Amino acid sequence: MTPNLDLFLEACAGAGVPRLSWLYTFDSGHRLTLAAQFGDLSPVLVHDYDDEFVVDLGTKHHTHFHGSRYPDATDMAGAAKDAAQFVFALMSDGVCVSVDYLDGRCIGSSHFFLDAERLTPGTVGKSQIGIRGGNIHTERFTWSGSV
Repeated sequence: MTPNLDLFLEACAGAGVPRLSWLYTFDSGHRLTLAAQFGDLSPVLVHDYDDEFVVDLGTKHHTHFHGSRYPDATDMAGAAKDAAQFVFALMSDGVCVSVDYLDGRCIGSSHFFLDAERLTPGTVGKSQIGIRGGNIHTERFTWSGSV
């Protein structure tokens, strides 16, 4: 276990994500895995790349939490806290992931927090937030499934 991943696990405990849910592995790098709960956005992988965390959501999306974005240029504690809060929001259906396709090929993905858009898990499906339009097909997901 790396010191950075320990910071992440401590932040998870503070955010309400059980520490024991994570499995540490080291093969192509240091990472934690939260086993599959739902098919679309799992498993959740948290990679430690020394100066940033990368959170993978299955094969649909990934996002970065870089230590240099915080007041101290090497503040991985801030990155750990934000990554843990992201995972907690995700598992609470507070994050929507949009995956865009052109001619059947993935051209990108993004995410947004439902509360920032004044949406709920019950209203996000009626919203156009995160949908590109035109000839781009967008699929959207929350932790509970397709939107």
